[in-house]
Amino acid sequence: MPEQFSPSRSNGSSALPSWYPGWARELADLYFSGTTCVFVLHGNIHDLVRCPATTPEEEDTYTTLSEFLATQVFGAWDLVVQYDLGRGLRPFAGGNSRRQQVMGQTLTSRLGEAGSWPRDPENVLLLLDRFLERNLLEPDTAQRKSVGLLFEYAAHLVPAGDLNLLGRGPGTNLVRFLGWAQNPYIKRVNIAFCLIAEKLSEINSRLVQNPHVATVEVPLPGKEEREQFSRWIGRAQSFSQLTDFTPEQLAERANGLSLVNLNVLLSQAKHSARRVDDRQFGELKKTLIERQCQNLLEFIEPSHTLDLVVGQQAAAHHAFAAEFDGNAPVLLKGRVTKVEWINPHAWVHLDVVEAGKPAQEWMVEGGTPNTLLRGGITRDSLKPGTDIIVRGYQAKDKRCMPACKANGRDVTFPDGRKVFMGSSGTGAPKDGSDASEK
Repeated sequence: MPEQFSPSRSNGSSALPSWYPGWARELADLYFSGTTCVFVLHGNIHDLVRCPATTPEEEDTYTTLSEFLATQVFGAWDLVVQYDLGRGLRPFAGGNSRRQQVMGQTLTSRLGEAGSWPRDPENVLLLLDRFLERNLLEPDTAQRKSVGLLFEYAAHLVPAGDLNLLGRGPGTNLVRFLGWAQNPYIKRVNIAFCLIAEKLSEINSRLVQNPHVATVEVPLPGKEEREQFSRWIGRAQSFSQLTDFTPEQLAERANGLSLVNLNVLLSQAKHSARRVDDRQFGELKKTLIERQCQNLLEFIEPSHTLDLVVGQQAAAHHAFAAEFDGNAPVLLKGRVTKVEWINPHAWVHLDVVEAGKPAQEWMVEGGTPNTLLRGGITRDSLKPGTDIIVRGYQAKDKRCMPACKANGRDVTFPDGRKVFMGSSGTGAPKDGSDASEK
């Protein structure tokens, strides 16, 4: 386990470990700014987080998000308190039993015996409010405790919806969190609140949109993270015994999958003694993505292809040639402003800035939303504010009214990942973007 580092008002972002994931660095930077103490973590919250080894004798470890927060982000703080509806209120120190015991004794001395602690959210937050108030009023500053509070499944505490329809409990909880977020005395000491929810839309908008509250997205792992994890899973045996792919190839194909998904994939191969080949990987990836989408998406393999349709090839060629110029390649470097996830083609809007010129809006045509998703382009990876590089071909109509248009072939993300974003068989030039073309 790497040396612990915890953000505090007395140190700065320069002291952050270089291996910190981007979302944890963002959280720490926001905390250092002194403008907020309430954070809403959302997105890929059920995934594993890497903690690199610090000596040659040690190995990397992977923990849950909550354990990473407790042992790394708040690892040197006096108290880390976790709460959810199922388990109630409890001290949380990950696998450190000694620290867990010390924190339990501290909480018992302040809150009474654990058996007397309430479990319903409204009374738990009231109990914590009184505890924090006494902590702030402690005359001996050396006795004030640094406290990190983790609220899992936060959608059950401050659910989205109209306040008038929520009822007293959720309304009271919302006001309590807003009060903590705006309290200037809490911001001056080491006290932080982390609400954890899979979807930001599940949290009440009055909390999310409050200027004293920060939202931090936990993204899906990038290619490098997937490759590191694949090598870690296969460290005890030859990777070739698990799959037909190298760790690098598997990481490339696993766009859109979490580390938990990869763990399921490789663990099945390890325990069943059945190596994962291309067909099995495709089936497993399809199943995992459908499960992640909570049955809102289903991949259907047609029994026939368009090759059976007379004139299909000519029509497909006409689809590209009718609107775009195969002799006018473009390389667009810009920032995404909007994405239209519509059929039959998704459209990516971006502002392209060239030296000495004002920003020019471009509309880039992509494949169908299903095609993009299966290739690893998701709403989370391609959202407004993302800087991307698009390679494609400009429209025959070059008047750029109201925006310039292009057919996109591939897109390069900030982490260097390049993904095909077009559709196969449209008649676009065979420039190597589409792996299915020969």
